Amino acid sequence: MGSEPAPSLCPFREAQAVGSAGPPGLADELDRSTPLWADEFDAPAGAPIDPLRWRVETGGLGWGVDELQAYTDDNVAYSGNGQLIITARREPGDGGARFTSARVSTCGAFEFNHGRVEARIQIPRGQGLWPAFWLVGAQQPWPQHGEIDIVESINEMRRVEFNTHQPLADGTDWELSHSSPVHPSGSWANGYHVYAVDWTTDAVVWSIDDVEHARITRNDRPHDGSWVIDRAPQTIVLNIAVGGYPGTPDSTTPFPAEMTIDYVRVYANDDTVVAYPAR
Repeated sequence: MGSEPAPSLCPFREAQAVGSAGPPGLADELDRSTPLWADEFDAPAGAPIDPLRWRVETGGLGWGVDELQAYTDDNVAYSGNGQLIITARREPGDGGARFTSARVSTCGAFEFNHGRVEARIQIPRGQGLWPAFWLVGAQQPWPQHGEIDIVESINEMRRVEFNTHQPLADGTDWELSHSSPVHPSGSWANGYHVYAVDWTTDAVVWSIDDVEHARITRNDRPHDGSWVIDRAPQTIVLNIAVGGYPGTPDSTTPFPAEMTIDYVRVYANDDTVVAYPAR
């Protein structure tokens, strides 16, 4: 890795006035008792997605590993009852896509390192569906600034996965992955669950409904692997991908498929630094 900062994933942020977000918030200045950042999604149905909290990312094919969806701003909306709903549909999209969906991130609105990050979510099930709640470095190239997958799952959602991606010395990706037990009902899509990470300078701990399911530490990295997730600001991402890693949807896949998010909350811990706060 070089010493020069990588390009930002959020170019519209670069056009804003330098210093408009104020200085970084350091851990000893942050309140631990209430969320330092949250969205309870209490906006009325039909309201535009809050641009001071979320960037709606759009575009056709080319999102990662042979995914089949185009992301649009028509596939994310407030329920009017306190939820954000991301919807995947079987319909034509930009770039020759056969499916549409949505992806939102906090790029340019909230970027941070360390803390407890949690969301109450009901994920969809179905062949070819890939819902995710994750953190990714606000700078490129990937994986030079890291990624923490708080939860992702595919197809019938029997298990959910927890991962981190960071770079090897040659710049390629190393990954540590864990998964939950099979849900007693047969699917984690059976209802709402609170998916969370507790992230410090030396460890990441994953939990569901306050039950720990996975943990990694700095010492778990490979001998030529870097621990970069605390070097550059991370952003929050919510999306449903279609195809790619989970395979192609088939006639059994229910469309439209919805990922319903009741809230997203971030709490400070002893290591938290807010690099770019929402205003």
